[in-house]
Amino acid sequence: MVGDLFSQHAPSDYIEQDGVRYWREDLVTVKKKRDASGFDVFWMNVPGDKEFGTGRGFKIGRSKSEGEFKKLTPEDRRIATAAVGPFYAHWRKAHPDAAKLHPERFLKNRRWEDEGWESKATSEAPSKQKLMEMDAQTIKSGKRFLCTHISAVKARTLIDAGMVSYNECRDVGINL
Repeated sequence: MVGDLFSQHAPSDYIEQDGVRYWREDLVTVKKKRDASGFDVFWMNVPGDKEFGTGRGFKIGRSKSEGEFKKLTPEDRRIATAAVGPFYAHWRKAHPDAAKLHPERFLKNRRWEDEGWESKATSEAPSKQKLMEMDAQTIKSGKRFLCTHISAVKARTLIDAGMVSYNECRDVGINL
C-alpha cells in the first residue's frame, strides 16, 4: 500500500477554483483560464509578424478585441474566426501602404461582411478536411486549454490520418 500513501501526497494535475480548472503547467506560466468564447482560436488566426514580416503583423489590442469578440453571437464568432485570416491577407494586398487594421475594429465594424473581397469562409461552412486541419493545428500548438473541444474519437481520426501523433494528443490532455 506504499503506492496509496504516495498518491495521497502527490499534487493533482489541476487546481479547481470557482469552477475553473487551472492545469499545473498553466499555473507555472500564466494561470490561464479556459477560453469558453473561442477568442484564443480567433487570435491565433489573426496574422502576426511571422506572416507579414517584422512590424507588419496585426496582433494589436488583444484585450479590446476580446471584449468586442464576446459581444458577437456564436455564429458571428465562428464566421469572424474563419474570415479573419483571408480578410487580412486581402487587406494587406489591396492596401499595402495603409495603417494596420486593428482586430478590434475588424470585429466592431463587422469587416467580414464588407463587399469587394471574396471569402468562402464566410459564405460556406468549413469542409471536413479544413476542420480536421484546424483541430490538428490546435493540438500541435501544445496548449491544453485550446484542446478541450477535441474528443478522443476526433483525435483518433487525426492520428489515423497522420495529421498528429499519439504523444501530441496525450500532451494536451486528450485521453485515448
